[in-house]
Amino acid sequence: MLAIAASLFLILLGTDVISGWILRTPALIPENIHMVIATAFCLILYGLALPLALWRPQWRAHRVLAALVLAMATATLLEHLSGRSLGLDLPQLHVWRHDMVPHPGRMAPPTALALAALLLGLPRSAPLFHYWFPELDRPLYLQDGFGELLLSHLAIVALSGGAAALLGIGAALWTSRPAGRDFRPPLETLLSIAQSFPPVAVLALTVPLIGFGTAPALAALALYSLLPITHAALAGLASVPEDARETARGIGMSPLQMLWRVELPLAAPVIVAGVRAAMVINIGTAALASTVGARTLGLPIIVGLSGFNTAYVIQGALPVALLAIVVDQAFQWLGDWLSPSQRG
Repeated sequence: MLAIAASLFLILLGTDVISGWILRTPALIPENIHMVIATAFCLILYGLALPLALWRPQWRAHRVLAALVLAMATATLLEHLSGRSLGLDLPQLHVWRHDMVPHPGRMAPPTALALAALLLGLPRSAPLFHYWFPELDRPLYLQDGFGELLLSHLAIVALSGGAAALLGIGAALWTSRPAGRDFRPPLETLLSIAQSFPPVAVLALTVPLIGFGTAPALAALALYSLLPITHAALAGLASVPEDARETARGIGMSPLQMLWRVELPLAAPVIVAGVRAAMVINIGTAALASTVGARTLGLPIIVGLSGFNTAYVIQGALPVALLAIVVDQAFQWLGDWLSPSQRG
């Protein structure tokens, strides 16, 4: 009964906050530091209670955790109805209110730890998936190790993204110079045409030419990444103030020195944003490369879809999603670090 009561309480409170956010109406519990702390504690406690209830019901520890969740939710509600603090939040947290808003780049290490925990926990999650999918004889993907699939997935994404970055940034640098400026319109048209082909179609076209395996995946992903990287590089170079160029010329910098010391540092945040978008797209698209024999995190998804095994699909999709979030946050941090306002 305690678990049911705590679950209903959390569902009602969460629904109230979300509905207030969607409908732009005041929620019963405002979105402030109290709600952040209380929600975090409730999620942690209930996250501990769920596996204990499934794997060790004889311990009855999940009932204690559910009772704590119920007490936390009730105290939070009483705080906001009465307007008085019951000590759930520390006074200094009000001073740090703006610092408590998580910056995407700063969340990369915790998200990476969550991904590592997921990869370590998946091989040991057979009881959980047996409970969720009792109709399946094999609810846990065991053909390949999830760590090996992650490394292979990352290698394909890094190699294809690196090749696309070299080609895209190089093409942007060339077409931004006077000698190659006339080639910019046809280059953009060609990249737009290449981007219009779905990745599956590119994979299907490259297999007869290259064969099965990693090579067609690298070609398809590199081709698919060229457009966002090249456009970002062109936009970043175009955003460099003319005053900065004139100052560089005035102090006697050569064109190469001006490019290396002035233009590229000022354009770097925009270029990194383009690489970031391309890498995140590649992480999701690389899962499709398993259809042509590449070893990626898409293997459990492909096997699950072909065998009507939803558990396999979940086990492949979760690491892909977390990996995309980690890479996105890491590039967000890198772009902020390269920003002139952050570097002084």
